[in-house]
Amino acid sequence: MINPHDDTPWREVGQHQFDTTDELDVTLTTTLRPDETAAPRLRGIDPEEAERLLRSAREAGVDLEVRFCVDGRPVKIDTKGVVSVKDDC
Repeated sequence: MINPHDDTPWREVGQHQFDTTDELDVTLTTTLRPDETAAPRLRGIDPEEAERLLRSAREAGVDLEVRFCVDGRPVKIDTKGVVSVKDDC
């Protein structure tokens, strides 16, 4: 579970391009596990729903971020497509 009071800094690790055909789950896999073939374990998130939400917010000009856990590590992605993680949780 993501602790909302955790002050560990976020580290940018990748960029999702909303204006391409790439799916968010592919971006997460290649960003978070570049040397592995297995897909990361996404907990508490449907990547397609998150992408639709972020895309809609982006089109409406609203800043939004979605936070979730991947392999037990907090991850967030915002409407600009920036993928960030917390390493020391």
